[in-house]
Amino acid sequence: MIFLLAAFFGCHEERLLSPDTHNGRVPDVINLSSRIDTTRTLNQKKYKVVLMWGYDTIRYAHNPNLKNWEVYRVIANDTLTYKFQLQAMVETPQYIDSSVAIQPGGRDSVVMLYRITPIGIVDENNIQFTGKPSDIVRISLKK
Repeated sequence: MIFLLAAFFGCHEERLLSPDTHNGRVPDVINLSSRIDTTRTLNQKKYKVVLMWGYDTIRYAHNPNLKNWEVYRVIANDTLTYKFQLQAMVETPQYIDSSVAIQPGGRDSVVMLYRITPIGIVDENNIQFTGKPSDIVRISLKK
């Protein structure tokens, strides 16, 4: 009986949450895709990873509030913590990675994880919004 009284009188009226003012300020990354390509240099095969993505140009047609994208990568073979490290800031929705770290070398394969984060323009109040990070794309490069 006491439990019922406590449950009935112990409830507070519903409180409204303040709305998020940062959601939707910077466009989300959509259609993240990748491909592996090779080039020949001095009789050596060199691998490169090409990442491509987009954003909603219909919703953000007039003011995308988009300065650039940050590209993060982790080489899954080299670590167990999967700590993403900033690789580059790009102004176009494409990134080409042909660094030494992704070359198999003496390894049979290399597993890479990439994530893209959109960065907004600094406004007149000196505020810069960061968009939602993309899904993680996993790429396996076999020798």
